[in-house]
Amino acid sequence: MKMKLLSLNGLGISYTNDRRFDLALAYYEQGLKISEEIGDRRTAAHILNNLGNAYVETGREELGLETLRKSLVLSEEVGDKVTLEQALNNIAIIYVALGRYADALEYLQKSLKIIEEIGTDRDQPGLAIKLQNIGLVYRRQGRPDQALVYYEKSLKLMEESGDKFGVANVQNNIGVAWKSTADYERALQWFQKGLSGYEAIKAKGGVARCENNIGDTYRLLGRHELALEHLQKSLQLREEIRDRVGVSLTLINLGRLYKAQGRSAGLSLATRTRGE
Repeated sequence: MKMKLLSLNGLGISYTNDRRFDLALAYYEQGLKISEEIGDRRTAAHILNNLGNAYVETGREELGLETLRKSLVLSEEVGDKVTLEQALNNIAIIYVALGRYADALEYLQKSLKIIEEIGTDRDQPGLAIKLQNIGLVYRRQGRPDQALVYYEKSLKLMEESGDKFGVANVQNNIGVAWKSTADYERALQWFQKGLSGYEAIKAKGGVARCENNIGDTYRLLGRHELALEHLQKSLQLREEIRDRVGVSLTLINLGRLYKAQGRSAGLSLATRTRGE
Protein backbone atom coordinates (compact mmCIF):
# COMPACT_ATOMS: atom_id res chain seq x y z
CA MET A 1 0.00 0.00 0.00
CA LYS A 2 2.90 2.34 0.78
CA MET A 3 4.27 1.84 -2.75
CA LYS A 4 0.87 2.66 -4.21
CA LEU A 5 0.76 5.86 -2.17
CA LEU A 6 4.19 6.90 -3.41
CA SER A 7 3.16 6.07 -6.97
CA LEU A 8 -0.03 8.16 -6.76
CA ASN A 9 1.83 11.12 -5.27
CA GLY A 10 4.56 10.75 -7.90
CA LEU A 11 2.01 10.78 -10.70
CA GLY A 12 0.42 13.87 -9.19
CA ILE A 13 3.79 15.64 -9.15
CA SER A 14 4.49 14.59 -12.73
CA TYR A 15 1.16 15.94 -13.98
CA THR A 16 1.65 19.12 -11.92
CA ASN A 17 4.99 19.68 -13.68
CA ASP A 18 3.21 19.18 -17.01
CA ARG A 19 0.56 21.67 -15.82
CA ARG A 20 -2.17 19.05 -16.26
CA PHE A 21 -3.77 19.94 -12.97
CA ASP A 22 -7.01 18.03 -13.47
CA LEU A 23 -5.09 14.76 -13.53
CA ALA A 24 -2.72 15.90 -10.78
CA LEU A 25 -5.65 16.66 -8.49
CA ALA A 26 -7.23 13.29 -9.19
CA TYR A 27 -4.07 11.40 -8.19
CA TYR A 28 -3.39 13.55 -5.13
CA GLU A 29 -6.97 13.07 -3.91
CA GLN A 30 -6.73 9.30 -4.39
CA GLY A 31 -3.47 9.22 -2.48
CA LEU A 32 -4.85 11.38 0.31
CA LYS A 33 -7.89 9.13 0.74
CA ILE A 34 -5.73 6.01 1.01
CA SER A 35 -3.24 7.61 3.41
CA GLU A 36 -6.09 8.67 5.69
CA GLU A 37 -7.69 5.22 5.54
CA ILE A 38 -4.49 3.45 6.63
CA GLY A 39 -3.50 6.12 9.13
CA ASP A 40 -0.31 7.23 7.33
CA ARG A 41 -0.34 10.80 8.63
CA ARG A 42 3.15 11.68 7.44
CA THR A 43 2.34 10.85 3.82
CA ALA A 44 -1.03 12.57 4.17
CA ALA A 45 0.74 15.78 5.23
CA HIS A 46 3.02 15.56 2.21
CA ILE A 47 0.15 14.94 -0.22
CA LEU A 48 -1.91 17.76 1.32
CA ASN A 49 0.97 20.13 0.62
CA ASN A 50 1.07 19.10 -3.06
CA LEU A 51 -2.70 19.15 -3.30
CA GLY A 52 -2.84 22.67 -1.87
CA ASN A 53 -0.38 23.91 -4.47
CA ALA A 54 -2.43 22.32 -7.25
CA TYR A 55 -5.59 24.06 -6.00
CA VAL A 56 -3.77 27.39 -6.05
CA GLU A 57 -2.55 26.78 -9.60
CA THR A 58 -6.15 26.26 -10.72
CA GLY A 59 -7.25 29.56 -9.19
CA ARG A 60 -8.75 28.17 -5.99
CA GLU A 61 -6.57 30.14 -3.56
CA GLU A 62 -8.85 29.83 -0.53
CA LEU A 63 -9.16 26.07 -0.90
CA GLY A 64 -5.41 25.93 -1.47
CA LEU A 65 -4.74 27.87 1.72
CA GLU A 66 -7.11 25.67 3.70
CA THR A 67 -5.42 22.52 2.39
CA LEU A 68 -1.91 23.86 3.04
CA ARG A 69 -2.88 24.77 6.59
CA LYS A 70 -4.01 21.17 7.11
CA SER A 71 -0.64 20.01 5.82
CA LEU A 72 1.11 22.43 8.17
CA VAL A 73 -0.78 21.21 11.25
CA LEU A 74 -0.37 17.54 10.38
CA SER A 75 3.32 17.77 9.52
CA GLU A 76 3.95 19.61 12.80
CA GLU A 77 2.11 16.89 14.72
CA VAL A 78 4.15 14.07 13.16
CA GLY A 79 7.43 15.99 13.38
CA ASP A 80 8.03 16.20 9.62
CA LYS A 81 10.05 19.41 9.45
CA VAL A 82 10.72 19.13 5.71
CA THR A 83 7.02 19.13 4.79
CA LEU A 84 6.32 21.72 7.49
CA GLU A 85 8.88 24.06 5.94
CA GLN A 86 7.41 23.53 2.47
CA ALA A 87 3.88 24.25 3.68
CA LEU A 88 5.02 27.43 5.44
CA ASN A 89 6.79 28.59 2.28
CA ASN A 90 3.85 27.80 0.02
CA ILE A 91 1.43 29.66 2.27
CA ALA A 92 3.80 32.64 2.27
CA ILE A 93 3.87 32.68 -1.54
CA ILE A 94 0.07 32.85 -1.62
CA TYR A 95 0.09 35.72 0.87
CA VAL A 96 2.60 37.62 -1.30
CA ALA A 97 0.30 37.19 -4.33
CA LEU A 98 -2.63 38.44 -2.24
CA GLY A 99 -0.65 41.46 -1.05
CA ARG A 100 -0.72 40.27 2.58
CA TYR A 101 2.92 41.06 3.13
CA ALA A 102 2.96 40.99 6.93
CA ASP A 103 1.49 37.47 6.89
CA ALA A 104 3.92 36.44 4.14
CA LEU A 105 6.88 37.64 6.20
CA GLU A 106 5.67 35.76 9.26
CA TYR A 107 5.51 32.47 7.36
CA LEU A 108 8.76 33.05 5.47
CA GLN A 109 10.60 33.76 8.71
CA LYS A 110 9.24 30.55 10.23
CA SER A 111 10.25 28.65 7.10
CA LEU A 112 13.71 30.20 7.21
CA LYS A 113 14.17 29.19 10.84
CA ILE A 114 13.42 25.55 10.01
CA ILE A 115 15.84 25.54 7.06
CA GLU A 116 18.56 26.92 9.31
CA GLU A 117 17.79 24.24 11.92
CA ILE A 118 17.83 21.24 9.58
CA GLY A 119 19.90 22.65 6.73
CA THR A 120 22.90 21.03 5.11
CA ASP A 121 25.20 22.24 2.35
CA ARG A 122 22.70 20.85 -0.14
CA ASP A 123 20.07 23.24 1.23
CA GLN A 124 22.22 26.31 0.48
CA PRO A 125 20.41 27.21 -2.78
CA GLY A 126 17.05 26.85 -1.02
CA LEU A 127 18.21 29.09 1.80
CA ALA A 128 19.46 31.69 -0.68
CA ILE A 129 16.08 31.74 -2.46
CA LYS A 130 14.29 32.04 0.88
CA LEU A 131 16.42 35.03 1.85
CA GLN A 132 15.73 36.61 -1.52
CA ASN A 133 11.98 36.09 -1.11
CA ILE A 134 12.08 37.81 2.28
CA GLY A 135 13.94 40.69 0.67
CA LEU A 136 11.29 40.88 -2.04
CA VAL A 137 8.51 41.17 0.54
CA TYR A 138 10.35 43.91 2.41
CA ARG A 139 10.84 45.82 -0.84
CA ARG A 140 7.15 45.57 -1.68
CA GLN A 141 6.39 46.87 1.79
CA GLY A 142 8.46 49.94 0.98
CA ARG A 143 11.34 48.89 3.24
CA PRO A 144 14.32 48.80 0.85
CA ASP A 145 16.94 48.95 3.62
CA GLN A 146 15.66 45.68 5.08
CA ALA A 147 15.33 44.22 1.60
CA LEU A 148 18.99 44.94 0.88
CA VAL A 149 20.09 43.14 4.06
CA TYR A 150 18.43 39.92 2.87
CA TYR A 151 19.42 40.35 -0.77
CA GLU A 152 23.08 40.67 0.21
CA LYS A 153 22.89 37.52 2.36
CA SER A 154 21.26 35.70 -0.55
CA LEU A 155 23.88 36.97 -3.00
CA LYS A 156 26.72 35.64 -0.84
CA LEU A 157 25.16 32.16 -0.74
CA MET A 158 24.41 32.21 -4.47
CA GLU A 159 28.03 33.09 -5.22
CA GLU A 160 29.31 30.36 -2.90
CA SER A 161 27.11 27.74 -4.55
CA GLY A 162 28.12 28.81 -8.07
CA ASP A 163 24.53 29.57 -9.10
CA LYS A 164 25.17 32.04 -11.94
CA PHE A 165 21.51 32.58 -12.72
CA GLY A 166 20.73 33.12 -9.05
CA VAL A 167 23.58 35.62 -8.72
CA ALA A 168 22.33 37.66 -11.69
CA ASN A 169 18.77 37.53 -10.35
CA VAL A 170 19.78 38.88 -6.93
CA GLN A 171 21.95 41.56 -8.53
CA ASN A 172 18.95 42.75 -10.52
CA ASN A 173 16.80 42.77 -7.38
CA ILE A 174 19.44 44.76 -5.49
CA GLY A 175 19.28 47.28 -8.34
CA VAL A 176 15.50 47.50 -7.96
CA ALA A 177 15.89 48.14 -4.22
CA TRP A 178 18.41 50.96 -4.80
CA LYS A 179 16.18 52.40 -7.53
CA SER A 180 13.32 52.62 -5.02
CA THR A 181 15.54 54.79 -2.80
CA ALA A 182 16.18 57.14 -5.77
CA ASP A 183 19.90 56.22 -5.76
CA TYR A 184 19.77 55.75 -9.51
CA GLU A 185 23.51 55.62 -10.17
CA ARG A 186 23.97 52.78 -7.69
CA ALA A 187 20.91 51.04 -9.11
CA LEU A 188 22.46 51.22 -12.59
CA GLN A 189 25.67 49.62 -11.32
CA TRP A 190 23.75 46.62 -9.99
CA PHE A 191 21.53 46.35 -13.07
CA GLN A 192 24.67 46.28 -15.22
CA LYS A 193 26.12 43.48 -13.08
CA GLY A 194 22.91 41.51 -13.42
CA LEU A 195 22.83 42.16 -17.18
CA SER A 196 26.40 40.87 -17.60
CA GLY A 197 25.56 37.76 -15.60
CA TYR A 198 22.43 36.99 -17.60
CA GLU A 199 24.24 37.59 -20.90
CA ALA A 200 27.04 35.22 -19.89
CA ILE A 201 24.57 32.35 -19.49
CA LYS A 202 22.35 33.48 -22.39
CA ALA A 203 19.30 33.95 -20.17
CA LYS A 204 17.17 36.09 -22.50
CA GLY A 205 14.39 36.66 -19.99
CA GLY A 206 16.84 38.01 -17.45
CA VAL A 207 18.60 40.15 -20.04
CA ALA A 208 15.26 41.66 -21.06
CA ARG A 209 14.40 42.34 -17.40
CA CYS A 210 17.67 44.17 -16.77
CA GLU A 211 17.43 46.13 -20.02
CA ASN A 212 13.96 47.25 -18.98
CA ASN A 213 15.18 48.33 -15.55
CA ILE A 214 18.22 50.10 -16.97
CA GLY A 215 16.07 51.94 -19.51
CA ASP A 216 13.57 53.11 -16.93
CA THR A 217 16.36 54.24 -14.59
CA TYR A 218 17.90 56.31 -17.38
CA ARG A 219 14.44 57.85 -17.92
CA LEU A 220 14.36 58.90 -14.28
CA LEU A 221 17.82 60.43 -14.71
CA GLY A 222 16.57 62.40 -17.73
CA ARG A 223 18.93 60.57 -20.10
CA HIS A 224 16.25 59.84 -22.65
CA GLU A 225 18.35 58.56 -25.56
CA LEU A 226 19.93 55.85 -23.41
CA ALA A 227 16.53 55.09 -21.90
CA LEU A 228 15.03 54.52 -25.34
CA GLU A 229 17.95 52.36 -26.46
CA HIS A 230 17.64 49.97 -23.52
CA LEU A 231 13.86 49.87 -23.47
CA GLN A 232 13.78 48.99 -27.16
CA LYS A 233 16.26 46.16 -26.54
CA SER A 234 14.05 44.88 -23.74
CA LEU A 235 10.93 45.07 -25.89
CA GLN A 236 12.57 43.22 -28.78
CA LEU A 237 13.76 40.40 -26.51
CA ARG A 238 10.46 40.09 -24.70
CA GLU A 239 8.56 39.88 -27.98
CA GLU A 240 11.07 37.30 -29.20
CA ILE A 241 10.53 35.01 -26.20
CA ARG A 242 6.79 35.77 -26.17
CA ASP A 243 6.79 37.20 -22.65
CA ARG A 244 3.44 38.97 -22.82
CA VAL A 245 3.56 40.30 -19.27
CA GLY A 246 7.10 41.54 -19.80
CA VAL A 247 6.11 43.21 -23.08
CA SER A 248 3.34 45.07 -21.26
CA LEU A 249 5.73 46.26 -18.54
CA THR A 250 8.28 47.53 -21.05
CA LEU A 251 5.58 49.27 -23.09
CA ILE A 252 4.38 51.02 -19.93
CA ASN A 253 7.91 52.32 -19.38
CA LEU A 254 8.16 53.39 -23.02
CA GLY A 255 4.90 55.28 -22.59
CA ARG A 256 6.35 57.08 -19.57
CA LEU A 257 9.44 57.95 -21.57
CA TYR A 258 7.41 59.29 -24.51
CA LYS A 259 5.33 61.36 -22.09
CA ALA A 260 8.50 62.81 -20.55
CA GLN A 261 9.68 63.69 -24.05
CA GLY A 262 6.33 65.17 -25.01
CA ARG A 263 5.95 62.59 -27.78
CA SER A 264 2.19 62.06 -27.83
CA ALA A 265 2.38 59.92 -30.97
CA GLY A 266 4.82 57.54 -29.35
CA LEU A 267 2.71 57.44 -26.21
CA SER A 268 -0.36 56.58 -28.27
CA LEU A 269 1.52 53.77 -30.01
CA ALA A 270 2.80 52.31 -26.75
CA THR A 271 -0.65 52.45 -25.18
CA ARG A 272 -2.30 50.88 -28.22
CA THR A 273 0.29 48.11 -28.52
CA ARG A 274 0.09 47.34 -24.82
CA GLY A 275 -3.61 46.71 -25.10
CA GLU A 276 -3.26 44.14 -27.88
